Amino acid sequence: MGQDSDKQFVFEVAYGGATFEQAIQDLKGDEESDGVTVLFFGATDEEKTTALDALAEAVGGVNIHQVDLEPLIADRAEVTQGGIRETFDAAGEGAALLYLKNGDAFFDQEQEAAADEDSLTPVDYLLQRMESFKGIVVLSLADATHLQRTREVTPVDLVVTF
Repeated sequence: MGQDSDKQFVFEVAYGGATFEQAIQDLKGDEESDGVTVLFFGATDEEKTTALDALAEAVGGVNIHQVDLEPLIADRAEVTQGGIRETFDAAGEGAALLYLKNGDAFFDQEQEAAADEDSLTPVDYLLQRMESFKGIVVLSLADATHLQRTREVTPVDLVVTF
């Protein structure tokens, strides 16, 4: 399921059942090379926790580094980007599955990019960091618009719908 620059295939599965179990087993090989991006779409906290535990177990019992994105939102884009950078740097130091909660709050936050035209918005910066992360990153979303934007901008290996 790993992505390369020419491939935009996304494997989408419903939570639970044999297809879900096979999909998370298949991620183990992908995680060792380029990293893996997984989206959780529309789940209760209990379902997300159970799915995260299954995913962590499937890839070798890694620790789950859980981060709520909402508190990272600041008035200034640079501060928000700094929080994102710290989050990814901390998760990259150990064998961790990075789980980003409340992604919709982050997408909903209106922030202006810095004066420099080449500056990334905080959402774009988040998606760029997800793409370059060498481990497994899971972003939880509930809004279909945010799901679609993420899939258009960032290579995604697996979408788990609940």
